[in-house]
Amino acid sequence: MKKLTTLIAEDSQEQLELIRHLVEDHCPQVTVVAEALTLEDAYIAIKQFQPDLVLLDVEFHAHETSFNLLDRLKQENELSFQVVFFSGHAKEKNYAYSALQYAALQCLQKPIDYRLLVEAVERAALFAEAKNVVQLRAQYEVLMNLVKTRNFSDTPLFIRTSKGKWENVNPDDILYLKSAATVTMIYLKGGKEIVGMELIGYYEFLTENPQFFRVHQSHIVNLKHVNSYDPKERMLFLTNGETLEVARQPDRELRKRLGMRL
Repeated sequence: MKKLTTLIAEDSQEQLELIRHLVEDHCPQVTVVAEALTLEDAYIAIKQFQPDLVLLDVEFHAHETSFNLLDRLKQENELSFQVVFFSGHAKEKNYAYSALQYAALQCLQKPIDYRLLVEAVERAALFAEAKNVVQLRAQYEVLMNLVKTRNFSDTPLFIRTSKGKWENVNPDDILYLKSAATVTMIYLKGGKEIVGMELIGYYEFLTENPQFFRVHQSHIVNLKHVNSYDPKERMLFLTNGETLEVARQPDRELRKRLGMRL
């Protein structure tokens, strides 16, 4: 497999060196061709080296984010590389993290777990080998739209279905998601089913869209496809005739979402 020419862009010298050491020690398929401590330096390096992969911090100094860099490159039609993002903020209520997941782009939390870094780089290598630039740009388009509008309702969702393959799904078509061991079953209108290659917790970002609600450890439901709810039995009746159990803890919030008396 061809080595991935790689840029590391991180505004902390200490973090940049840490990432470089992790890559050197655990990612033999990577060749670091440049490093950048500012978004401007990252922009110049991308234009100069045309890397296959960019390891990119989300947050930079002066209230700038890497999305500013991507938007600039998008306008110049220069978005043709894989990205693995890093974030120092917690996943919970982190809008940027949710937007990245929605677009099926990889984001690792700091401090970086080298095993997750290895997995992310291996996945990036598969996509780089596939050379599906059209799909990659579509993912960036979704990301940039979310960053600008913060509107999850009208944005297509990318689901990783197998190695190197994705399916573009309209969120309105999703009935519910169900945990199935190490994968997640995604049930759509018309009886279609998709196997998402992530644990159900990964798809928690969908609840940024108020039409999605996690009713149980094993289920995330699209409230647009709910016919009725029996609070006594804690059973949810869907438009396709299926019923789902609701856990005790989310019961009150669910009734509020559905406009029911508390």
